[in-house]
Amino acid sequence: VHCQVSLYNARYDEQSATAQFIFPRDSVHLGSRLILSFLQTTLGLANSPAMNIILPEPAYYQAKYFFWQGDTAAALQCMEKLSIDSADRLEVESSLALQDDKLQELSLGERRQHLASITARLDHYLSADTSHAQLNLLAARSFIWQEKFDLAAEYLKRVLQTAPWRSELYVMMSHLHYSRYQKLGFANEIELLRKALYFNPGNLGIVQQLAASYLQIDKPDKAQELLEVYLEREPDNFMLLKALGQTYIKRGQRHKIFEIYKKILEIEPDNTEAFYNLGIFYFHSGEMQAAKGFFKKALRIDPQIDSYLYLAHIAEKEDDADIAIHYLQKRLEFATQDNDEYTEEARQRLLDLMLAKGRIDSNGQVIDDGGNGE
Repeated sequence: VHCQVSLYNARYDEQSATAQFIFPRDSVHLGSRLILSFLQTTLGLANSPAMNIILPEPAYYQAKYFFWQGDTAAALQCMEKLSIDSADRLEVESSLALQDDKLQELSLGERRQHLASITARLDHYLSADTSHAQLNLLAARSFIWQEKFDLAAEYLKRVLQTAPWRSELYVMMSHLHYSRYQKLGFANEIELLRKALYFNPGNLGIVQQLAASYLQIDKPDKAQELLEVYLEREPDNFMLLKALGQTYIKRGQRHKIFEIYKKILEIEPDNTEAFYNLGIFYFHSGEMQAAKGFFKKALRIDPQIDSYLYLAHIAEKEDDADIAIHYLQKRLEFATQDNDEYTEEARQRLLDLMLAKGRIDSNGQVIDDGGNGE
């Protein structure tokens, strides 16, 4: 294993020393002792038997390994070997409870119910030991998922004081209302994400999130610069390629748009998001036939449902209200209760068109079904 350890002065936010280590994969103890020796030398600490490192049990590392591999059952088996009241077991249990893909499928009420037990246990442990950075971060994550942001902020403040080098700290802070993190000295989301990337420059998820934030504040040049630097190191990274494609569209760089989406579609020929983004580019360029073709492709396999809205707009431009009505009705079939900002737009436009076509009266009552378009 090759690793690099950097020592930072947290007060002045600067690097004071760096060392590189090489040790066998099966010798975590050797690696930890090399790092301890580096800290002793750098900080001028005397050797002392009292400085023995207390490492987690092997089952902890096994559980974490299986968790990262996506093997929840094996992770649970390893977790059962850990001491029932240990911080290591609580960390593994919390990580299993806070799996993003599972929590995304739950409503807010269901998430709160699902996380109630583990949140209570984290709170109980941390009431006795407020300095455990990883458990504080897990508690903050739990409260963010439950949309209890005031409580999340309290746990993040602890980590800011005890472990300000943890990049996850700044990513989680970016989910809070700006008034909360501004009180802690951070101007905006960009500053937080740049700080996170500073402490963990290899985290491509943070790179993507920072690029998206640049686009939100209308700084696509910054997003492009960031993504192009990282793609020089990871030229086939699909996540970064898609993010750069969106950036090129934002900047209207026609030649680069074709180049990047050609590469994306070579890697994943049925990527409907790529077709959707190309459709948006052609739509805003005024090339409606090309846009229509790409939006229809974007409805295959894994439908990009807002393609229906664009297709309705195109139909209106072509004075074909019946086809526009058809597409708006299709879009409403996919309406969801949560986070569907375009449903109301589709509903209002549909009512306007049906009223103009005499298909409903002024009270919204259906007069005539008419044709169903395509």
